[in-house]
Amino acid sequence: MASGSACAREPAARSCRGAAVRAARVSPPEIGVRSSQIQRVFDVGRTLQAKRVILFVAPGSGGLAVVASRRVGGAVERNRARRILRAAWREAGPRFGGAYDVVLVAREAIRGAKTRDLVADMTELLRRGELVFA
Repeated sequence: MASGSACAREPAARSCRGAAVRAARVSPPEIGVRSSQIQRVFDVGRTLQAKRVILFVAPGSGGLAVVASRRVGGAVERNRARRILRAAWREAGPRFGGAYDVVLVAREAIRGAKTRDLVADMTELLRRGELVFA
């Protein structure tokens, strides 16, 4: 006489601890909400190229977008590339001055790269582009 609907368990309470941790992180606003905003940075912005990453910089609100195409690899490789680009930007970005929108594009050579390698690349690009204050 046990019926599945009569003895239904209550749903387990979800923890919002992870959401609180994510909300506590300080990161630049994402400009990648609309592809038109990213396209504007591609069209108007300056291009700074390194072996593993390309930076597009345009005057704006100080937002950040991170792009990895299928040339980088499968979904796992693309997600890793975006993750290490964001981590490298958190270290190199504070030296970056001004209200600019930035788009970081992963290149094929990013495979196997470490965050510290990308920090060095980004710092050099910002220095070369005369966009570093410190």
